[in-house]
Amino acid sequence: MIYDLYDTVVRGERSWCDRQRAIKSTAKSGYFTSTLAEERGPGSALCPWMIEAQPGQRINVTLYSFAELASDAVNERHDARTRPGYGPLRPDVCFEIAVLRDGDLRKPVTVCGDENRQVPLLWSTNNVVSIELSNPKLVQSLGTFVFHYQGKRDQRQLI
Repeated sequence: MIYDLYDTVVRGERSWCDRQRAIKSTAKSGYFTSTLAEERGPGSALCPWMIEAQPGQRINVTLYSFAELASDAVNERHDARTRPGYGPLRPDVCFEIAVLRDGDLRKPVTVCGDENRQVPLLWSTNNVVSIELSNPKLVQSLGTFVFHYQGKRDQRQLI
């Protein structure tokens, strides 16, 4: 499925993965969220999210983390009914949540409990970037992660 809207939240359907092998967005900017990823569907290695900007543009990708940090959990009482998973992120433990691909570049995305909630990830060299979650179930157990992307004209080509 192809989108032409501005600031799109891309959902993607598993059936699109069967036909296209990727969830593609051509929007000028938008979001992919870990809550919509599936183990063998959208966002997975079998069906990555694909961002395609206009020729001559580069893509800026930023991660917004809504994972619970250990410091957030200190003041909360433990509730056995909470969803299963790895719980709050701790400063001494990091997880690889995704891989960005920009041409031949493979960039792992890791999150740790001591990092900022907004992290610039990539300023691409190409006009096509893919994002795949390493293990969607693990990522979802850590919290919600939102990838914001925006295609921008490469200023070096204007000189």
